[in-house]
Amino acid sequence: YWLTPTGLKPWRKKIDSILALERPKTVTDLRSFIGGVTFYRDMFRRRSHLLSPLTAQVGKKSIEWTPECEASFTEIKALLAKDAFLRYPDHNKDFHIYCDASDLQLGAAIIQDGAPVAYYSRKLNDAQKNYTVGEKELLSIVETLKEYRTMLYGAPNIHIYTDHRNNTFNKLHTQRVMRWRLYLEDFGPTFHYIKGEHNTLADMISRLP
Repeated sequence: YWLTPTGLKPWRKKIDSILALERPKTVTDLRSFIGGVTFYRDMFRRRSHLLSPLTAQVGKKSIEWTPECEASFTEIKALLAKDAFLRYPDHNKDFHIYCDASDLQLGAAIIQDGAPVAYYSRKLNDAQKNYTVGEKELLSIVETLKEYRTMLYGAPNIHIYTDHRNNTFNKLHTQRVMRWRLYLEDFGPTFHYIKGEHNTLADMISRLP
């Protein structure tokens, strides 16, 4: 939240990435969205019921986007956004940051106690689209820490999860990567490798339009 002379103002950036998600256009996009929602298996009781119009489309060659699908998609987005919107970050607890990158954009989710504190996404510019896969993945980490520096700086423990194993090592291949590594050292994060199929939430945010 922002502290203003008239009281607390919601930090809209925490949820913008979820609210801005466009509906899935392909079955692959739909699977990515469902996988991201499934990340919160125990977060809301009616998850299977809410997802049923969408899961019914997964086995098809193309999506038939019905009014029931639209209602399901909208309600699930609202639930994910609401939890992050209402939750305060606790600086006495660890932050867990899941990051990912696609060919077009970056995505990340900041988690505490198994629930989202904030989401992040940003499109890549033309030059960044030419970065290597490893550079794009590392850029998603750097940009997330920059965006939420005031939330994360000085936290006791920051755990970063990436599905690009090389980013868990201290390898410096280019001057660009060296600059990013130096910036990351300010936060003292611990890196963890996570298989791509388990990094579903960040994958969803980085790949859906």
